[in-house]
Amino acid sequence: MKKIVGLSAFLLSALLTFPLAAQDIQVGVRGGVNWSHVRTTELLGAVTPEFSSIVNPQFAVVAEWNVNDNFSLLAEPGYTRKGFGLKQSVDVPVFGIDLPLGVALETRFNYMDLPLLAKARVGGQQARAYVVAGPAVGYAMDGELLTRTRGLLNLDLTRTNLNLGSLGFERWEISGVVGVGAEVQTSFGKLFVDGRYQHGFTQLYDIPAVTESIRNSAFAVQVGYTLPLGKAPRP
Repeated sequence: MKKIVGLSAFLLSALLTFPLAAQDIQVGVRGGVNWSHVRTTELLGAVTPEFSSIVNPQFAVVAEWNVNDNFSLLAEPGYTRKGFGLKQSVDVPVFGIDLPLGVALETRFNYMDLPLLAKARVGGQQARAYVVAGPAVGYAMDGELLTRTRGLLNLDLTRTNLNLGSLGFERWEISGVVGVGAEVQTSFGKLFVDGRYQHGFTQLYDIPAVTESIRNSAFAVQVGYTLPLGKAPRP
């Protein structure tokens, strides 16, 4: 976690150096949860167990450059967890009765993400609605696989660290982000809340002899807060 925070701070400081002389700058933080899952082709989905969504944390530092009153650019280096779940039912005999007991498998991948977004706003000075869109690049730092029981018993069974290199996992990911939200200007900064969808374009796994694809997708809800860093005169 220290590496994540340190890398976020480094990226933010680097991103701030170029535009400081030309735009109004706001910096802050955002955090929330995402519901992540993977998308597969119809053929691959027919021969594999059903993939399910999992709930993950995410947070980032925010740098926003106000080009004008209605348009700004954002860079948001931060941490997000992605992954997916699998649910497989089995019958366990208990006292001569088949008791349905589920086994849940969950994969978790910890990413360093960098969305670069354009933001368009409408509304008054105090409260505005906005839309954001743009690309994001991510890097999977590590991953783990968890299994647990489901049903009447809810017990963790195993927790295994994954060697992403040996699995043929593609660590680098290119994705697109779109979202809508609202922001409120206060005397102590700007508060905002939004919902976003992130669509992965990179195939995650190198599956031998199979041309089918598995890609990330996620829907996120988050809140954030920014403060003006400074205001430089416009040319």
